Amino acid sequence: MAGAAKELRLGLVCYGGSSLCIYMHGITKEINRLVGASASRGAPNAATTGSESVYVELLEKLAGAGPEAPDLRVVVDVIAGTSAGGINGIFLGKALAGNRSQDALRDVWFEDGDMNQLVIGPRKLAGIPLSWKAKLPFLLRTALKRSPLRGDDMARWLYQALGKMDADPRNAGPASLLPPGHPLDLWVTITDFYGYQRLIPLSRPRFVSDARHRHALNFHYESGGDDEFEDNGALTFAARTTSCFPAVFPPVNPARLSRTLGASLEPMLKRCFRIYELNGADPNKTYFVDGGVLDNKPFGWAIDTITRSRPAESEVDRRLLYLEPDPGGFATSQGGEDPETLAAALGALTSIPRSEPILDDLLDVQVHNERVGRMRDVIEANFDKVAALIEPIVPDTVLAGQGAQQWPWAKWNEQVNEIVTANAGMSYATYLRLKVAAVLDGFAQAICAICDYPGDSNHASLVRAAVACWGADKSLFDQSSSAPTPEQLRFLRAFDLGFMRRRVRFVLAAFNWWYGSVGAAGFPTRQELDSGKALLYEKIAALDALAHLSLPDDAEHSEKDAVAGLRELVHTAFPVESLTAFLEKEGIDGAAYAQSHHDALTSLFEAAEAFYTKRVGGFWEALLAQLVPLAGGWSPERRRDLAVRFIGFPMWDVLLYPVQELGQIGEGDAVEVVRVSPHEATLLPLPEGGKVEGKRTHHFYAFFSREARENDYLWGRLDAAEQLVRLLVDSSGATEPIDGWCKQLFAAILDEEAQALTHIKPKLERLRAEVDALQT
Repeated sequence: MAGAAKELRLGLVCYGGSSLCIYMHGITKEINRLVGASASRGAPNAATTGSESVYVELLEKLAGAGPEAPDLRVVVDVIAGTSAGGINGIFLGKALAGNRSQDALRDVWFEDGDMNQLVIGPRKLAGIPLSWKAKLPFLLRTALKRSPLRGDDMARWLYQALGKMDADPRNAGPASLLPPGHPLDLWVTITDFYGYQRLIPLSRPRFVSDARHRHALNFHYESGGDDEFEDNGALTFAARTTSCFPAVFPPVNPARLSRTLGASLEPMLKRCFRIYELNGADPNKTYFVDGGVLDNKPFGWAIDTITRSRPAESEVDRRLLYLEPDPGGFATSQGGEDPETLAAALGALTSIPRSEPILDDLLDVQVHNERVGRMRDVIEANFDKVAALIEPIVPDTVLAGQGAQQWPWAKWNEQVNEIVTANAGMSYATYLRLKVAAVLDGFAQAICAICDYPGDSNHASLVRAAVACWGADKSLFDQSSSAPTPEQLRFLRAFDLGFMRRRVRFVLAAFNWWYGSVGAAGFPTRQELDSGKALLYEKIAALDALAHLSLPDDAEHSEKDAVAGLRELVHTAFPVESLTAFLEKEGIDGAAYAQSHHDALTSLFEAAEAFYTKRVGGFWEALLAQLVPLAGGWSPERRRDLAVRFIGFPMWDVLLYPVQELGQIGEGDAVEVVRVSPHEATLLPLPEGGKVEGKRTHHFYAFFSREARENDYLWGRLDAAEQLVRLLVDSSGATEPIDGWCKQLFAAILDEEAQALTHIKPKLERLRAEVDALQT
C-alpha cells in the first residue's frame, strides 16, 4: 500500500426473501470483487478480472489525491445471514477466507434455482421434459404429507458448489482476502422444529420445563488459526437449514444429511450444539427449518461481533451494509383489501417476518448511536474539569522533562484515587459494587469458556451464581465504608482486568478522534497514530489473553505450567458431572454450590489471585515507557490530553462506567448503517417494471424464470458497484467524481458476465448502450 493506511471495514447483513437471494448474490459477488482488488494491490498481475482492475485503479487514485490522503484497504470482517440470504453469506465467507471464486454459486442459482428442477416428481415423461405445472396435480395430492421441493438435491448442489470452490485454481493474489491475524465471523440462524428441553429456574416451582427452538451457527476464520470455512459439510448444513422454507423444503435432520452428503457433521455438531449435550439432547434426533421462522434478525449478531473486539492498527471507517432487494416505498395509505388465504399465509411467512425485524434492528442501532453520542457529550463537557483536577498532580515539567521510568506512578495513582473517593460521593458505592459484580461475572465467563459451558446454559448460570455468592461471602460487596475495604482493593488489583482494558480503550478513543485532525498543527501524524493504536491494541490483546488463560505457542514452560495448573483447578471446582447432578437436585442455587464446594473454590481463587497479581504488576509502567516517547514531538496540549485521559482515568471511570454498564452502551463506537438496494443506485436508467423481477409473486418469481434470475443477478452487481464506489470516495474524504469510475465498472461487469448471461442478450445490449451514453 502506497501510504498511511485506513481501513474501510464492512459488515454484511443478508436477510431472507425467497428468490430475492439472486439479486443479493450479485451484491455479494461485487463486494467480493472489491475486497479482492484491495487485498491484492501491489502484487503483480493480481487483478484477475476487469472490475478488479478498475477498483485497483480507483484505490490508487484516491491514495494519491494529496499528502494526507489515506490509503484505503477494504475488509469484510462479519457476515450475518438468515434464510436464502444466509446461503449467499456462507459462500461469500468461504470466498473471502480462501480467496476463492463464487462462480459455482452463480451457476447453482442459474441452473438449479429453477422450479422445474426443484419440484419433486419425474423430470421427464417419455423423454419429454416436465414442467412444475405438469406436476401440479401430483403435488396437490401429496401437499399435506410431503414438501414439494427436492431438499436432498438442493443440499447436494450446494455441497458440490462448495467443493468446486476448493477444486478450482485459487484466485491470483494472497491466500486469503483477510489481513494477517484478522478475524472473519459468519452467523447463520436456524430453527429447531422440535426444540430441546430447557429447565428454566423460577422462584416457585424451582424449575419449569420448556422447549428452546432458536439457534445460530457460527463459523470463524483467522489466518494462522481457525478456518471453519474448510468444513464443506457443516457449511452445507447451515445453507440447507437456514433456507428451509416451511412447507416448501423438507426439514433437515443432521444424521440424514450426513448420509446424503457422505460427509461427517460431528465436528460442527460438537462445536455448535454443546448446549444440547448439557441438556441431555441430541441434535441428530431433531429436525431443523428456516432460520427466519424465529430469528430473522441477523443485525444483532453482526452488531454484537463488531462491538466486542475488532482491533485496528490504523484509522477505520465502519459500515454495516444490509442488503434489501425490495425496499418498497413510502406508503401513501394504510390498510388494503381483505387478503386471500394463500396471500395471507405467504405474507405471514415471508413479508411480515422480514420487514418487522429490519425496523426493530434499525431502531436499536439508532438508540445505540444516540447513547454513544451522549457518552461523547459527557466526556467533552467534563474534560476541562478533570484536567483541572489533574493539573496539580501531574505538572507539565515532569511530563516533558523525565522519562516514564522516572515518573512517580504510585504516588500519582494514590492521589487520583483519593480525589475520586472524595468527589464521587454517594455514587461511589454504586460504582464499586458494579465493578466487583462485573469482575466476578468476567471470572465466571472465563470459567465457562474453559469448561465449554455456553452462556445461556443452566450450567453457566450456576457457575455465575456460585462465583457471585463466593464474592458475597468474602465481603466483596461490603458498602459500610465510603472507601474500598482492604479486601476489595486486593481483589480488584488482582482481578479487575476490565478496568485496565477500559483505560487502554479510553486512550485509544483519543487516537481515533485525532485522525480527524491529521495535518493540523500540533496534532499527531497519521503514522504516529497508527503506531500508538498498534501498541494499545497489543496491550488489549494481552489483557484478553490473560483473562481467558490463553498463551502464545512460544510461551515459556513456566507460564504454560501455571496456566495448566489454574485450568485444572477450574475443572476441579466446576466439573460437568457435579454441575449436572447439582442442577437436577438443587437447581441454580449458587449459595448452596459455593458452600458445598468451598475448599475447591477457595483454592481456585487463591491461585488465580496469585497468578493475576504477578502478571499485571508493571503493566502500566511498561505501557507508558512505550507510549511517552511516541508523544515526544506532540504539542503540549496533546500531551496534556493524553495525561488527562490516562492518568486521570479513575475519575473518568467513576463518571462513565455506571452509565455504560447500566445503560448497556458498552465500549463500541457508533455503528453507521448503509442500505444496499435498487433505490440507492441511480446512474443507470430504471427499466420499465423495475430492476428486480424476483420481487413479483410474493418474491418467488425468479425461481420460475431463468431470464429473471440472470436479470436480478446482473442488476445486483451493477447496483452494488455504484454504491461501493460512493463508499470508497466518501471514506477517503476525496472529491473524486464517481460517474466515470462507475461507467468503467459497469462496462467491465457486462464483459465479465456476457458468457454466463445467455438468456438476456437483448437486455445486455440495451445496458451496453446505456452505459456508453453515460456522461462523465
